[in-house]
Amino acid sequence: THVGFLVVGEWEPEFWLREGVSVDYFLGKGLVERLCQALNCVVEFAASREPFLHPGRTATVLGRDGEPIGWLGEVHPLVLQAYELRGPAVAAELDVERLLASAQATREFRDLLAYPVVKQDVALVVDARLPAADVLRSLRRAGGALLEEAAIFDVYEGSQLPPGKKSLAVRLSFRAPDRTLSEAEVNVLRAQMVEAVRAELGAELRGPSAQA
Repeated sequence: THVGFLVVGEWEPEFWLREGVSVDYFLGKGLVERLCQALNCVVEFAASREPFLHPGRTATVLGRDGEPIGWLGEVHPLVLQAYELRGPAVAAELDVERLLASAQATREFRDLLAYPVVKQDVALVVDARLPAADVLRSLRRAGGALLEEAAIFDVYEGSQLPPGKKSLAVRLSFRAPDRTLSEAEVNVLRAQMVEAVRAELGAELRGPSAQA
């Protein structure tokens, strides 16, 4: 049994109080992550190639054991044209049995009210061919128990960067279970994480973040 989705066009139209939300790879990834979160499933994403998906904007979904359980990505422009779809479009397909096999038996209770989350953003310049999942994996490993989440919210490739490079904007969320984290503590953690991705993946800080 498989489950999937295809989203075409605009996810949320532009409104006078907010910008519109376009359909792209990160929207599709977010939908898959929400489904997995609701099912208490542990998954990761790895770069892949599918002939019907846009090169560089697709991923294989891996289960807890590292085995593929599905795919997601932006639909290739030629496929959109063939089916007369007014793109952009993002699609995904997951094997339900393998997905549920990656579910954790119990949920861990965490007190999210006693101590606040501290968020910082960081922009990292990496090789354009480097999967974003590798960057997140390195950051999470270096962040340890106090890193609650690391999520990419923007990707830039353009004239402001050297050829063959891309910039990943990552939002880091920190929280301690027994105290309110100080800015100094978070800055130390952030510096450790940046140094880790620099050493492991050759990442460099971009813009004002480089001075933080």
